[in-house]
Amino acid sequence: MKYKKTTFLPNWIILNAIAIFFSYLGSLIAVVLVHGAFGFGMDDWGTHVSNLLMHVAAAGVLGMGVGLVQWGMINKELKVSFNWMWLLVLGLIIAELLAGILLWQLDVLRGQINLPNAENHWPETGIFTFAGLIVGFFQWFLIRKRFKRSGLWIVGSMLGWGVCMAVTTLSMWAFVGGVVLYGCTTGIILKIILKNNKS
Repeated sequence: MKYKKTTFLPNWIILNAIAIFFSYLGSLIAVVLVHGAFGFGMDDWGTHVSNLLMHVAAAGVLGMGVGLVQWGMINKELKVSFNWMWLLVLGLIIAELLAGILLWQLDVLRGQINLPNAENHWPETGIFTFAGLIVGFFQWFLIRKRFKRSGLWIVGSMLGWGVCMAVTTLSMWAFVGGVVLYGCTTGIILKIILKNNKS
């Protein structure tokens, strides 16, 4: 096992926090671009279709940014498949697709409940928690045969994304702290998993 016990966790926390923060900003740009492609301005809420597609695009941007950083860190020590990133992207997109369809049925626009636009951040927290569950389950398949407690990653991913957004119920600016909490939650659980190698 090559990973360095003293540096892995702090590096994981810092790099994931930076990746989530800037990838989230990038996802907001994706929202604006897709929204504009449908002919809507910043003062327009758009349609259910435009809301669905712009948040799927945002999920893709967020997933690629965070997934690439995570894969780089894990692969350096464990030689994990590049699918780690793509599974993160896929999980976030599936969550946004399902959330968008559900909200469509409830006649609620996805953009009306996202972080910058809503005062109540619990609905989006629920979406991200669900996304974390899907992502964790997908990524678990890449490590399940190598680590005894690999199933903890499903819980860690779900809690990490959930906590990241849950703190924004205190304040939108608490998102900065949320990205750090994501790194702490997932990093601690990942470190526990890494200590239980099956080989």
